[in-house]
Amino acid sequence: MNPAEGRLWSEDFWRAVDPVVVSAGYHRAEEGWVSPRRHLVLPDFDPWYIAAGAGAVCLDGQWQEFVAGDLVVLRPGVLYERERAAPGNPFQVYFAHLLPFGEAGAR
Repeated sequence: MNPAEGRLWSEDFWRAVDPVVVSAGYHRAEEGWVSPRRHLVLPDFDPWYIAAGAGAVCLDGQWQEFVAGDLVVLRPGVLYERERAAPGNPFQVYFAHLLPFGEAGAR
């Protein structure tokens, strides 16, 4: 704890690690939906909250399944390739793109 301020972390610390939300949104997959193939190394954190349905995302060449209620966190450096909806149960997802280290991370 910083005895001078009576707090564990300084304002400089919080400014350095305060994440920046680059974008956020909602996606509802259609029945049989598969995203276009991509070869993207993620530059940011992408948390996904799966609100309904089920599906899978291909990361680093491996399919990872998800279902309603899951929180999926894609981290920087992961190779994102594509995603797909589960047959008969397409997913609905809330997502965000976060730079982990505030304004400093944007440079």
